[in-house]
Amino acid sequence: MEKLTPLMAQYWEIKNQHLDKIVLFRMGDFYEMFHEDAKTAAPILNIALTSRNKSQGIDVPMCGVPHHSIGPQINKLLGAGLKVAICDQIEDPKVAKGIVKRAVTRVVTPGMVYDPDTLEARERNFIASLTRGTKERFQICFCELSTGELMGSEELSISEVSQWLDRLNPKELLIEDGLNLPFEFSNVLTKKKRREKEKAWDFLTGYIQETQGADVIQTLRALEPLETRSLKLSSTTLRHLEIFQTNDGSTHGSLFDSLDQTKTPMGGRLFKKRLMFPFVEL
Repeated sequence: MEKLTPLMAQYWEIKNQHLDKIVLFRMGDFYEMFHEDAKTAAPILNIALTSRNKSQGIDVPMCGVPHHSIGPQINKLLGAGLKVAICDQIEDPKVAKGIVKRAVTRVVTPGMVYDPDTLEARERNFIASLTRGTKERFQICFCELSTGELMGSEELSISEVSQWLDRLNPKELLIEDGLNLPFEFSNVLTKKKRREKEKAWDFLTGYIQETQGADVIQTLRALEPLETRSLKLSSTTLRHLEIFQTNDGSTHGSLFDSLDQTKTPMGGRLFKKRLMFPFVEL
């Protein structure tokens, strides 16, 4: 058994509270990862896997990245479908007595944008929530944190839910404990206890506040209904018409690529939204 140093004891105290996440542990100018986290992250980040405490006969796998370039690295981990807990030094090392105090200051999941500058500017990065409604109906909510967009609908059939998930392709889906999806969801699935009769949008914003802090909630727009005045195009139709991708999966040569003359990320996202949800009323 590994004989824990004070530093590693502190690490495990924090890691045990975030077993389902990669813990980025701040040590000076670097964020370090240890044990299985390091083994998982090193090939994704294309960095060397080293070890710690070899002189004591202990081999602790580790890897690290400079704190000033952490944004792109976090997005690589999120892109691989991993959740990340950012553990910072919350005490000045110059005045600390013994081990510097550390705490998780932020949790980031694939549905939460960490560094907008390194994301595809014209791509919408949704996180969604799904809850039971009355009888065999469901409530669904989508949120795009980088723009504050919040959309939801209730009383949907499970078939309609599947279609919306297929169209908007959220990077993460939050569902209540005990709810089993009757269809395949290929991105990150997060289960959480839901308060009785809690709406899907309250369920989702509560999760966002819990992981991102109360300030983020202030940036969200008022809840809008899912597009009801638009033509319902399935993902299969969008694919066959080569709206966003050609038949070989390339974006080059698609309708969006051919027509897109927008100058800003916001314009690009709005144009993509208009193509995905064409109006049925003049």
